[in-house]
Amino acid sequence: MNKLSIIFVIIATFLNAFAQMFYKMASETMFLNPLTWFNPYLITALGFYFVSALLIIYALKYEKLSLVYPVIATGFIWVAILSNFIFNEPLTFWKVSGILTIIFGIYVLNDDNFNLKLGSRSDKK
Repeated sequence: MNKLSIIFVIIATFLNAFAQMFYKMASETMFLNPLTWFNPYLITALGFYFVSALLIIYALKYEKLSLVYPVIATGFIWVAILSNFIFNEPLTFWKVSGILTIIFGIYVLNDDNFNLKLGSRSDKK
């Protein structure tokens, strides 16, 4: 992946994780009443998602979806870590195990040395 695409995807995953934090904060005051939907936490979260989407679209312009999308899974890692610091949610053994599994999965999906050689590949001649 080119460096700018990597940087944009990583920033996008951070923005998504922060958006999740703001969704959680918005949930404290939101109800089915539409008047409660226009709170600063929700608007901030939606703004983060919008910018994140633009960054991911830019990265997809220059990289394969199959390379970019696994990196987006790091958002789960950032949410687990941020929720520990912001909301004091425990970072348990199983969460850490899940984080390590995600990291390994991203490595496997983005490393050609791990890919199984099943038939011909369209990107190699």
